[in-house]
Amino acid sequence: MSREKSVGRGLRLASRTSVLALTAALVAPTAQAQDAEAPTVLKKIIVSSESKGPRAAAEARAKDNDTIAAEESESVLKDSVPLARTPRSVAVITRKELDERAVNDMVDAVNYAAGVQTGQYGFDPRFDQISIRGYATVTTGDFRDGLRQPYMNYGTFRTDVYGLDRIEVIKGPVSVLYGGSSVAGIVNRVSKMADGLEHGEVEAQWGSYGRTQLALDYGDVSQSNDAFSWRVVGVARSGDTSYQIGDDRLMLAPSFQWAPDDATSLTVYAIGQKDETDTNVQGFKYNGEILRYSDPDYDYQKVSQLQTGYKFEHEFDNGVKFSQHLRYSVMDLESRYLEVFSTDEATGIMSRSPVAVTDHMNVYQADNRVSGAIDTGPLEHKLTAGLDATWINSSFGLGYGDVDSAFDLDLNNPTTGVSGPTAELTTLSGSDQRQIGVYAQDQINFGGWSAVLGLRNDWIKQTTWDDAAGVKTGEGSDSALSYQTGLLYRFDNGLAPYVSYATSFVPQSYRDEGGALLTPMTGEQFEAGVKFRPDGADYAVNLAYYHMVQSDAATYAGFNDTVGYYYRALGEVTTDGVEIEAKKAFGNGFDLIAGYNYNAAEITESANAAEVGNRPSTTPLHSASLWANYTVQEGDFMDGLSGGLGLRYAGKSFKDTTNTTENSERIYLDAALNFDIGKQFKRADGLKASFSVKNVFDKRDEVCTDGYCYYAQGRTVLGSLKYSW
Repeated sequence: MSREKSVGRGLRLASRTSVLALTAALVAPTAQAQDAEAPTVLKKIIVSSESKGPRAAAEARAKDNDTIAAEESESVLKDSVPLARTPRSVAVITRKELDERAVNDMVDAVNYAAGVQTGQYGFDPRFDQISIRGYATVTTGDFRDGLRQPYMNYGTFRTDVYGLDRIEVIKGPVSVLYGGSSVAGIVNRVSKMADGLEHGEVEAQWGSYGRTQLALDYGDVSQSNDAFSWRVVGVARSGDTSYQIGDDRLMLAPSFQWAPDDATSLTVYAIGQKDETDTNVQGFKYNGEILRYSDPDYDYQKVSQLQTGYKFEHEFDNGVKFSQHLRYSVMDLESRYLEVFSTDEATGIMSRSPVAVTDHMNVYQADNRVSGAIDTGPLEHKLTAGLDATWINSSFGLGYGDVDSAFDLDLNNPTTGVSGPTAELTTLSGSDQRQIGVYAQDQINFGGWSAVLGLRNDWIKQTTWDDAAGVKTGEGSDSALSYQTGLLYRFDNGLAPYVSYATSFVPQSYRDEGGALLTPMTGEQFEAGVKFRPDGADYAVNLAYYHMVQSDAATYAGFNDTVGYYYRALGEVTTDGVEIEAKKAFGNGFDLIAGYNYNAAEITESANAAEVGNRPSTTPLHSASLWANYTVQEGDFMDGLSGGLGLRYAGKSFKDTTNTTENSERIYLDAALNFDIGKQFKRADGLKASFSVKNVFDKRDEVCTDGYCYYAQGRTVLGSLKYSW
């Protein structure tokens, strides 16, 4: 159960000078208007606004979502900006790509983004197992609508991909804008919300392992007052996945928007979700058959979560915009499983004992910022200054029961279906983490040049305690300075070389063998690359070299009766890599997505001298992906039919940091078929069917890391009918 490998924070002290300076620059035009006689250093200051209004912005986003090669990102700079003028690597998975590949979960969604690895710990549906450039982002890079979905002890917030408009993978440190986050970057999930447009869709899905799912996406504009719009997104699913692992879900996400004019909008939303899967999904082979260490009928992990909040924007007459995003989240987790106590080689009887886990988390988050555009002579500035805060309060319970013959597994005649009591909780601990950050950013454009400068300071305080004994077990406070800079020049032909540098930090809630909180995890990345996207082109190519250093990442070290699961700081990992990503929508109906990543990672510092010079576990040197899709053109026979094939490859990796044994290379084939029935039968206008197969050849490769072994997800076949209006 304990496979969350790294979380971290890196903290130092900084001043607020840059924030105050940028704030002053933002209000300067107002002050100038009040005192026209006052001298000014700047000879020419023109405040401008590129705002399109909330509804026009939604229409532009919908248009950008209707292609596989998105033109803009709304996450990389907390502002909608052209990717062609952004000095860093960003992968955008649009709604068109999600539908074309018949994506059904978060892991599947990012499978074809260059430099992104999934299944690096085998198949484990408890968490969205995603790594970027060799670094796990499961707990340090999980964001939704610009706010982190935090992790403290064990449980994580889950995201249903049907409830998303798009997914944006920002590669490299983004702590300046987002606070504590992975050196490798973040995966920002952009939710479907009320946006002043009409939406109508219902979908029925069925497939392997007894899966059935119903989904709804319905929204409209008020007939009496078009300033009001609403939207409801829902999912109901029942079934299993490979290895008899449960996969049940209920999700409901209502939202309401009030947009009285082009300057103001308020969106109120809620996302409620209940999941049930299994806790111990670790497997092993015996007599050629893959078995579970736990029993699928006894084993469960039940998670209930709620996220509710609002997003408010108002643009003043002088072009300065104020934005606020406030969210409250709560998660409750209850799980139990069986773990192996011993195996009698003579009889083939595996003795097992029960384990119980509970986790509860309350999260309060707020992000406030002001932004405005200022022209100073030939330089065009987009200034942003903000303050955000996160408060996480959590409690964690753990309990172990005695070995019971009722839980025995006979390896010579393996069966499932055991029953028995849930273990009593014996360890109860609590955690409190509070973080406040102040940040500032300047986007500068001058002809073909684009530059980004950013600075941030965070203050973090953490406390841990033993709930059962009522004793404080740890306390600490830190501060962190983060910064980023980037420069790009775009030629008229669409070629754009760039360089960037950024730092990151993550506050860690893990404890060492003695119970002390681990030191913060810090990181930095230098990136140099070139982008190619001519104006109006329906393709984009990005080539990047990166040098990345991560310090003090947590790695699982063991278990004791005092602390429970404890960790140690790995030291320092240095990575040099090359990444290529290309997306092209050909005019003849072909779509192509290709990616390759060369990722040379090395442990450069460690308390264990034998690890220095080795590669981190489950980090392949090479990975690649290729997706090709063809859509029959209008007027041709079988108009409305499209089909795609995809290949995913991950090279060999080591099973642990000793580098003595290797995981084999892995390659998987995926396929999807979509048919717009309405194009052949007018009475069925709006009706679409899809059919997909993940891992066509049912390759169930074993992947091990630090003694834990899991198997790849088996062949999964899904079909669906969707009606849109």
